[in-house]
Amino acid sequence: MLHLSDKGLSARSLWEICFNDPAVFVNLYFSEVYKDDNTLLLYEEKGEKAVAHVQMIPYQLHFSSKEPMQASYISGACTHPEYRNRGFMSQLMQEALQMMYAKGDIYSFLIPAEPWLFDFYQKSSSYSPAFTRDTLHFSNEYSHEQVAEIISKKYAACKGPIVLHNEKQAQIVAKDLSLAGVGGCVISQNRNSRIYYLLRNNTMEIKGCTGKPDKDLLLNLLCKYKSSFSQIEAVAPWGQQNNDYKATSMIRILDPLRALNETNNLSEKIPPRFVLHDPQLPQNDGIYQYENGRYKREETQGQKKERETVSAFLPCLTITDLNQYIVQEYPSGFFNLLLD
Repeated sequence: MLHLSDKGLSARSLWEICFNDPAVFVNLYFSEVYKDDNTLLLYEEKGEKAVAHVQMIPYQLHFSSKEPMQASYISGACTHPEYRNRGFMSQLMQEALQMMYAKGDIYSFLIPAEPWLFDFYQKSSSYSPAFTRDTLHFSNEYSHEQVAEIISKKYAACKGPIVLHNEKQAQIVAKDLSLAGVGGCVISQNRNSRIYYLLRNNTMEIKGCTGKPDKDLLLNLLCKYKSSFSQIEAVAPWGQQNNDYKATSMIRILDPLRALNETNNLSEKIPPRFVLHDPQLPQNDGIYQYENGRYKREETQGQKKERETVSAFLPCLTITDLNQYIVQEYPSGFFNLLLD
């Protein structure tokens, strides 16, 4: 029996109206993932009925050798069908951006449910298309050793950003996969690497790995269940961009000063002095200058005339321009195992 607050009940009701998820998944989500503090609801004028909903689930993003950075994943963004095309989601996302910024998030990311939503989130909230996932297919012509080597190399080549799961989040992923097939099991290697898999339809489906699983860990899994499948599918980081690359997720910088100073290699690509404009988070506006190995910011917020004067002499970047530097520097970024 789930015990939800009035806010939680409203959120669940709206979720069930907007999404076609099975009841077992909704039960799992609202018992294990949902929290009032991470949820925003917009109500119709009378204040009786929730008409738009978004959740901001806390995670950490890891880039290369840097320390993990605080981020939020936008989940369950939806508007009641009778109240769409009224700007409610844009309004709610504006509030969400401010809330994530206030709690100290450096990044936010999301996975659009429909292709047209890429344009919506880009225009309304300054998210940028970023990263994708590769699904590898192996017939029985491949030896288990070959499969393990290919998959482990894919993960080893990923420089990030990748989503880090805490212990509870890792368990929730396993429970979610358990709803879909035999397995949903977790193999651990010194608590640093986990493999999530399903066995169904004569196929071993490796749905994702946390950390960077080595070849032996993968090989042990394949050998353990070798009599249960004849084909293997594996979700893995894509790698370098090419003609087949198509973004499946989006990313947004919330705190540019911290992002610039805490994300590897960005200072080498970005102008040493520039003017930044952030249409949704004006507190980020200012002149950014690289000195003594770090960026610092001079505020110009609310001083439009001053900003326009300075802009005539300095490069002008928007927050989406900065997002793109992230995407270009880290093309193998990998957002996975998010109950999307």
